[in-house]
This record gives sequence, structure tokens and C-alpha cells, in this order.
Amino acid sequence: MSQNGKSDASDGSSAIGKINLRILPFLFFVIFAAFVDRTNVSYAALPMSSHLGLTASMFGFGAGIFFLGEALFSVPSTMAARRAGVHKWIPLLMVGWGTCASAMAFVTRPVAFYVLRFLLGVAEAGVMPSMILAAALWWPESHRARVITGITSGTGVAMVVGAPLAAVLIEIEGALDLAGWRWLFLLEGLPVIAVGLVALLVFPADPQSARWLSQSQKHWLARQMQGDAARRSEPGDDAPLPLSSHLDLLLVAALLNFSAAGAIATLGFWLPQIGQQSLGYSLGDVGRLLAPLYFVGIGLAYVVSHVSDRRRSRYPIVAGCSVGTAAIIAVSTSLGTTVTAFVLLVIASLVARCMGGVFMAAISEDMTGRIAGKGLGIVMISAAIGMFCGNWVFGVLRDVSDGFGAGLGALMTVACLCALYLERRRARSQKWHFRPPVVD
Repeated sequence: MSQNGKSDASDGSSAIGKINLRILPFLFFVIFAAFVDRTNVSYAALPMSSHLGLTASMFGFGAGIFFLGEALFSVPSTMAARRAGVHKWIPLLMVGWGTCASAMAFVTRPVAFYVLRFLLGVAEAGVMPSMILAAALWWPESHRARVITGITSGTGVAMVVGAPLAAVLIEIEGALDLAGWRWLFLLEGLPVIAVGLVALLVFPADPQSARWLSQSQKHWLARQMQGDAARRSEPGDDAPLPLSSHLDLLLVAALLNFSAAGAIATLGFWLPQIGQQSLGYSLGDVGRLLAPLYFVGIGLAYVVSHVSDRRRSRYPIVAGCSVGTAAIIAVSTSLGTTVTAFVLLVIASLVARCMGGVFMAAISEDMTGRIAGKGLGIVMISAAIGMFCGNWVFGVLRDVSDGFGAGLGALMTVACLCALYLERRRARSQKWHFRPPVVD
């Protein structure tokens, strides 16, 4: 290797190392904190419902309306991130959602609960798109998949520590005449505001403005980004969009994401309440049971994604996870209110989560060219709407049937049918692409 080649490799390695050390932990924390603040309501559910007079359907509506706000403001928030820059927009989002999360400590009526959950969804709507934009800004494509996996692993870590942390915070009962569930919201929201304000002052706009990168490292990054941009350009990007010719496939993908995301979110929000109500466990007991299982789930999701990448298999794995989740839920509900049944529900939740990354990889590969923005936007919004509807319908069915099996069965039946239909279409046509035709 020539001297210039060695120097170039050294600049690249050191530049990526510095970015991984200074930027990646912050983005990981953002995802971690966002997931904690959107899901902590599931741990506060029983005492909060008692104080506010919430039925199961009212709680489900309040938990789910978060995703309605997220769906409505996802695109505007993404546009704002592009215009303002992620270095400003991410800290502002943190201050916004931290304020909403902290204000949950002072709700006294169901209407206030609904409003704050909706506003929390609005504030968090741009979090994941901003993470993708930040990854594209700071890391070359050759590092980006691993980086995004590292960032989004914050949700898995939040699942592991969320329940034990909530159990500890809720025990601060009566301090300053505040109930323990109010302290939970307050102490998990205020730190986010503080970190957001600091980040607003110190987070660099881009690699070229980072004082901790040398000029040679900045030049290396600029060359990598330019090369990535050149490779992404492809003929046919200016061709007319054949959206109508692929409308049925787009609707299937959107419906699958609607039902699967709804089922996953519903299981996540209601599992702590199932453990407390059906088994008589304390929140601390539920946390100690969930934490190791969620930790295993992080590894399971990585293994499934690795197998999908190695075998280049997407939709069969999505279908398998959907059917497996439905089967585990069916066995769980047949066992009644037992510890085994509850553990099986947790396992079903983890298996369902394994399909998320694989499905996103599949549609990101299939939707290319100018159709990608519209297609991916529709699929992402369908997920948020599914999460809203799933939690609300589950709560209504819980009130009507006084059980959790009916709600889970309704959600997973739709998810299974969509996944099986999608796999059947793939088997009939090995090449299912949303690619615009190349114009000669």
C-alpha cells in the first residue's frame, strides 16, 4: 500500500472512531429516552387509572393517541429537521417531548391525559426520521447499517431497564404530596429537557464544523459522502412514477405494517398491566420478570436480522414471525391466567419485534427511485395509525370481554393474514419491486 493509501485509511479509521465516540452515544440516548417516555405510561397504568377514573378503553385511547399525533406530524417534523438541521431540531424535540412527559405528572382529568399523550406524539414524531438524517450526515454508507442498528438498539435497552426503573420511581410515594406514578413521569421527563438544552449548545452542525476532527479527516469524510452520492444516482429516477400499477402491493405492505405495528405496540403497552391485574404481581415483580426476557429479545432480533441478511430472505421471515407470534398467543390464552401464559405473551411480543427490522429492510430495498418517498411515507404512517387503533381497540375489547385474548386475537389475525398474503405474492413473483421503469 502506498504512503497516501495508508494515510487515507488512517484518516478514515480515526474519523469514524471519533464520530462513534462523540455522536453515536448521544443519538443512542435520544432513542432510549424517547422510548422510555412514550412507554412509561404502561407502568403507571394501574395507579394512574385509579386516580383519574380511567377504564381500559379510556387508557387504551390515551396510550394510542400518541401514535395519531406521531402520524400526523411525522412528515412536517422531518421537513423541519431538513430545514433547521438535525443539530438544532433533535435538541428542540427533546425539550418539547421532555416537557410533555414531565407535565403528565400533573394531570387530574382524562382529557388532560389525552391532550398530553397526543402532544407527546407530536413532539416525538421527528425523532426516528432525524436519526436517519443524522446517520446520513455523519457516517458513510459503508458504516450506516451498523450505526442505525446501534442507535435503534436504544429501544431494546429501554425495554430492559424500563420496568425495573419504573418500579423504583413509583416507590417514591407521597414525597412532596405527589403519588409515585407522578414522580415516574417527572423524573423521566426532566433529564431529557436538561440534556436537550445542553445539546442545543454543543452539538455540531456537521462534520465540517466539528472542531475535534482534523482537516484530513474532514476531507476523507467529504470524499466518502461524494462517492456515495455518485453511486446512488441511477437511470430512470426522472421517469414517471408507476404508483397505480403497484397500488395493490403498496396497500398490502401498508396493511401489514398497520396490523403488525399495532400488535407489537399493544403488547408492549399492556404487558405490565396484564402481569399486575391477572397474576397479582407487583410492578417490581413484573419488572424483574420482563428485564431478562427483553434482554434475550435484543439478541434474538439481531440473530433474525443476521439470518435475513445472510440468506437474502425477507418476506418468508416476516411471515414466519407473524405466524409464530399468533401461535404463541393462542397457546398463552388457552392457559388462562398463569405465569406460563404471561411468559408466553412476553415471548410472543419479542418474536413479533423480530420482524420489524426485516420488514423495513425489505421495503427499503423494494421501494427505490422517486416512488420511495411516497411509498415509504405511506407505510410508515400506516404503522403509527395501527399503533393508535391497536391500543384503543384492545382497551375496548378488554372492557367488553374482561380478558386480553380477544384483543390479541383480533390484532394478530389481521397481521397473520397480511403476512401470508404477502409471502404468497412473493412466491408467485420472485421479483417484487417498486422500481420505476428505465426510459431508453
